[in-house]
Parts: sequence; C-alpha cells; structure tokens
Amino acid sequence: MKEPKKESNAGSGHGSGPELKSGSVPREIAKIPETPQLSEALVTALTELCFAEDPLERADLLLVFGSNTMQEDLAKLIGRLLEQGLAKTVIITGGIANYLYTRMDGIPESEVILSHIPTRQFPEVRFLTETHSRNSLENVLEAQKIHPFKKEESIIFLSHAHASGRSRLTLKKICPGNKLISHPYEVPMGPGKELLRRSDWWKHSQGKAMVWGEFLRFLKYGERGDIPIDDKVKGKIGNIKRLSNL
Repeated sequence: MKEPKKESNAGSGHGSGPELKSGSVPREIAKIPETPQLSEALVTALTELCFAEDPLERADLLLVFGSNTMQEDLAKLIGRLLEQGLAKTVIITGGIANYLYTRMDGIPESEVILSHIPTRQFPEVRFLTETHSRNSLENVLEAQKIHPFKKEESIIFLSHAHASGRSRLTLKKICPGNKLISHPYEVPMGPGKELLRRSDWWKHSQGKAMVWGEFLRFLKYGERGDIPIDDKVKGKIGNIKRLSNL
C-alpha cells in the first residue's frame, strides 16, 4: 500500500515519555471571566457573533486549529471528513500549550491529533503539521509558512464551536480572498461537564462565562489588529456593548 504523505516543520522526537505539569503563562483573557447578567437579546447577539457554521462542501484544504482538549474526538472528525473526500490536503496546527493550569506533556497539539488519525486509510491525502503556534493567530501564521495559501484555494476550518466566529476572522485577516467554510465542533465546559452548544450555552454558568470570554477576545484582538473588524462586526460588537452596559 502506498505510504501516506506526512510532513512537519519540526522534529518528532518526544523523549522517553510524557511529563505532566501545569503551564506558567497567564491567559490574556481569562477562560472563565466575570460575566454580566444576560438578557435574551444579549444571548442572541453573543450567539450570532461567536458561533459560525457553514454547509459542508469539498475544499482544497482542511485546516485544523490547535486544541488541547478532545484531541482523539477531533481526529475522528477529521477522518469522517476525509472519508467523504472533502479535502486532499490537511494542515493540523498547534504547538505546546503553556497556560496556567493547562496540562502539558511536551508533545505539540498537532502531533497528538495526527497520532489518532488512521493516515494509512487515506493514501492520497497529504498531512501537514506545524508545531510552534500557541494561539489562533499563530495557528494561521505558522500554517502559512508550511503551505502558503493561494487565493484560489477554498478552506474548511475546524475550531471550537464558541470560537468559530473569531477563527473565521483570524483566517480572513491572513487570506481575505479565500472561501472559508466553518465546520465547528463542541468542547466540554470543563472536566466531566456537558458540551458547550450553540443551542443552550446560556443555560450553564460556565457556558455563559466561556462565551463572554470570547466576546472579550473580539474586543482585545480587534483593538490590536489580530482580527479584522469590518462595519458588520463592529455593529454586532456595539450592540453587545449596549445590551451589556459595557
């Protein structure tokens, strides 16, 4: 059988075994920030800003934003998309997380995800990994170093559901002319907790905090230019500020 094509821009040596420890760098925006009272109108506005999903269709690239959670489930999702023949090039991003209270094992997120994909089942698919990025903007910037995006290429991107709106804008900043297809997946609201879903995130205190944290990232990252804020997004942000008395 023809060997699958795997490429990486870093070595794959993992040492003698995983070392579990907590990261040392505080998050710029708290994962669970203090959250205002959410009215029905504010819930609707936050949902429309933070969540993004498109009908699936075949694309030139499948780009996977790094994740330090649900990595095996994410690999299964990638496999299902490849079984449908939706892409022939897969770019998996993600280095080693270094946030406070984040478990680390010294292995880049992208390599962990790739290790759970039965690549031999997809001999015609080209798998690329990048192993240096530590946030969503770096995910895209580092991915572009190993596979410069061409304007005519369409991109399916996989990201956490509640971060899919921001993920789209992050990609749009780097490749504004590309067709972007969001296929988000849900992640737990905490160890042993329910998944954070678009349909009912506001019914859970941790879900409310996580989505509000996403809004705060729109503010911070938009202010410094990490994500493009056009008039439409600016209007959504202004509405949320008004509804929340921010």
